[in-house]
Amino acid sequence: KFTIQTAGIYATANSNAGERGNLVPRMALLAILLSGATAMGCQVVWTRALSILLSVTVYTFALILAGFLTGLAIGAAIGAAVVRRTHRPGVMLALTLTLAVPSIMYAFGTIGHVLPGWDHPLRWFGRSVGIQFADDLLRIVVALTPATVCWGASMPLAIAAAGWGSAEQGRLLGRVYGLNTLGAIAGVLIVGLILVPRFGSDWTAHVLVALAALAAMVMAVAAPREPTAPIIQPAEPATLCLKTTYPQLMRWFGYPITRGLHGFHCAAAQPAGIAVLLVAMAIAVLHTPGVPTKLLVSGKNQHFDDTAVDFVEGMHAPAAAMTLQDGNKLMFVSGKVVASTLPIDMCLQYMLGHVAAIAHGHPRSVLIIGLGTGTTAGCFVDHPSVERIVICEIEPRVVDLARTHFSRQNRDVLDNRRTRIIFDDARHYLAHTNERFDVITSDPIHPWVKGASVLYSRDYYDLVRKRLNHGGVVTQWVPLYETGPDAVRTMLATFFDAFPHGSIWHAGETGMGNDVVMLARPDAPRHDLADWANRLTNNLAVRAALAEVEIHEPMDLYTRFTGYAPPLRNWLRGTRINRDRSLRLEYLAGLSRRTGASATDSYRSLVAHRTFPGELFAAPAGLAAQLRQRYDAGREPKGLVP
Repeated sequence: KFTIQTAGIYATANSNAGERGNLVPRMALLAILLSGATAMGCQVVWTRALSILLSVTVYTFALILAGFLTGLAIGAAIGAAVVRRTHRPGVMLALTLTLAVPSIMYAFGTIGHVLPGWDHPLRWFGRSVGIQFADDLLRIVVALTPATVCWGASMPLAIAAAGWGSAEQGRLLGRVYGLNTLGAIAGVLIVGLILVPRFGSDWTAHVLVALAALAAMVMAVAAPREPTAPIIQPAEPATLCLKTTYPQLMRWFGYPITRGLHGFHCAAAQPAGIAVLLVAMAIAVLHTPGVPTKLLVSGKNQHFDDTAVDFVEGMHAPAAAMTLQDGNKLMFVSGKVVASTLPIDMCLQYMLGHVAAIAHGHPRSVLIIGLGTGTTAGCFVDHPSVERIVICEIEPRVVDLARTHFSRQNRDVLDNRRTRIIFDDARHYLAHTNERFDVITSDPIHPWVKGASVLYSRDYYDLVRKRLNHGGVVTQWVPLYETGPDAVRTMLATFFDAFPHGSIWHAGETGMGNDVVMLARPDAPRHDLADWANRLTNNLAVRAALAEVEIHEPMDLYTRFTGYAPPLRNWLRGTRINRDRSLRLEYLAGLSRRTGASATDSYRSLVAHRTFPGELFAAPAGLAAQLRQRYDAGREPKGLVP
């Protein structure tokens, strides 16, 4: 049975501070600084990879944070228990930081190579939303727990090794926590702003393991100088005393653990031991499993042997251009296809650009929110009246992909003399620019992507309205796929709250929905369809472009009309507006991602409320009669044939 004596441990340690020459406390402070930088740097990379793997929603970010903090809390509890029972906190800190190195390697290997093939581990409990969240949390915990426990345990051990028990305990606590926080801030900034954008997540993984190894080596070199407290009997080689009321458990586990710790301490005290540890750390750095490109491209552990992939990793998101065997090209951002050369996507992009220009008549300045492939921006190249094309894009690396792979679709707009590219957040740019535009068109990423719902808020539309010239036109993409009815109603109600005479235009497959475009002209809500026909007929380039997506004549465009604000008021009554102070769309859309919402249901609800918009369209008698006949017959808006 072990006899435990804890009184006087820290006093004894402090009395020997002169013998240590303050090396152990100083190295403990340096180690906890490096540990903080490593932990937060890893969190940046792991959050990016896990969010792409599990879906880039607000729920996934919350689960990642919960898993990370839970591991830190467990580790802190273990570290605090060890501190109360050890005479060598410096040695224990060295051991903990050494164990963190393989734990980080394990996390990178699990995230990049195990979890992508680990599909729904709790599937035998069903496929409810709660079970899906539990699935994700389980995968996060499995990957992150070993490393986070080590980091959590290192904090109380660092406090003890730095000289806890001295007369200035408050100053010591502030110094330890301050240095750890400073390291965490530096880790986030360096990894997020420099390493990942310049060198990618794969190379950054090796740097982070090297940083963790450096922290372990700092303490491994200093820890042997930490003196043994006099209360430890010379015959007992233990460096860790465990208090228990179960002598049998102590005989089984206590002696092997303490013996192993003593062996670590003895090995670290020898130059040969330091050399072996250094070689082991170097091998670990070289053999660190990185983050596979295929995971960052699409969030899946799939092979691209039959496709050509051009991958870039930017500060805000990874992006890629993929060329399929049939010649079509896809653009991925944050693991999601945001645009392509497929007819359904080309139709959406053409309608966002060409229909906005046609509705205005003679736009001179246009603003495009979100570049994507640049196809929407390229639409305005074909309109001679346009003198200035401003593109606001938050991720600079996307421009390289659009210029290299989609120049034909975007009409080389990025190299057009009328084009200006602004690398900024769209909200920030609209709030601070003094420029006004005739057309503002938004094609942001899907609203279930964390942070995207601010481009569907009433506050955003107020900014858009302030930046429109008199007679200006605004168009906005609204996805019906992967979006539940509540989220769809929220997007429509918010837009119509800002633009009471807004309209909806179908841009997808007949009977399927997929995508719609919201259009509004606040100062002149009526649209003269005869003028539309003239503008479409007289512009050969626009006619050729729209013909590619089955819009051959003006009537093909008119029949894509899907809805109008006034008739939809009853359907939208009671729907809460998406505002900056209450971004409910971010949560509704994120939940829709899990429930497998059908675009067809939302689309048919829109069609059911579709009426002939006599007060919206001004048209000659013959054209008006033809349109009314089609609407009265209950025909669906014309779209691409599946």
